[in-house]
Amino acid sequence: MSFLRLAFSFNSRLKCPLKGAGQTMPNGNYQNLPKDLPDGLPDPFYRDGQLYDAINSHLLADVDFYLDEAARIGGPILEIACGTGRITIPMAKTGVAVVGIDISAAMLTEARRKARGEKLSIEWIQTDAIEFHLGRKFKFIFMAYNSLQHLLSLESLESFFSCVREHLAANGTFILDVINPNIGDLSQGRQRYRAMDLIDPQSGMPATIEEAIHYDVARQVNRVKWFYSLANGKVNREDQLNMRCFFPQELEALVKYNGFELSDKFGNFNREPFVGSSPKQILVLRAAKGKKSK
Repeated sequence: MSFLRLAFSFNSRLKCPLKGAGQTMPNGNYQNLPKDLPDGLPDPFYRDGQLYDAINSHLLADVDFYLDEAARIGGPILEIACGTGRITIPMAKTGVAVVGIDISAAMLTEARRKARGEKLSIEWIQTDAIEFHLGRKFKFIFMAYNSLQHLLSLESLESFFSCVREHLAANGTFILDVINPNIGDLSQGRQRYRAMDLIDPQSGMPATIEEAIHYDVARQVNRVKWFYSLANGKVNREDQLNMRCFFPQELEALVKYNGFELSDKFGNFNREPFVGSSPKQILVLRAAKGKKSK
């Protein structure tokens, strides 16, 4: 399964199929992919907010889920790794107080542009998810769309969870979602192939994304290399995306030993209970009593 298909598979309301998925492309491989970027730096994929939105414009189910949770829990709310405000902006339109943080200046530039277009006053902060100190508490904190999977080391994960505890109000709720990894898909990998067709947001021309995937077993990192090209062949770009995979029991242990109690766990955004075949792991967490941030 392609990374694009894997990332989108949780969304039963996805209206636009990924054209050309599964077509093997010549002269491609997934060998010699670049090594990890240091923790705390954004992957190159996140340097273009408009392209990110073009690729993810059909995602709906997670937006509805997080808006429902915001209505249930209330504010103030903090979204970590908010990107271009795909969820933050609809949430702010409901009237709740929400802050969005992200490490990518390009993503936040697009978020600010879109918020101005909606005449919304949202606080956007450029900061690192593994080292942020805002000096305030939030009733609801969330990290959506597999963003936790960008934290590749144990040290970065420990620092991230410590920051969340520091900012979570008493009896507050923290929700994260990641992909539920499929061992069969990971073990196969993929040679370079055509994963998606779309319209380039800058030129308005048809564009194609090809990808090659290699799973690093030792580090549990899915290494995805994207090849982006316009129909006229004038733009050819390569991006690297590294995604840490968290297996179900590992993830539950990780949050427990970093000071959180599991209140609920869903397998999709319809709130169905998590089972082995679920496409997602959606964890609803509270800070464990007696556990303090560093």
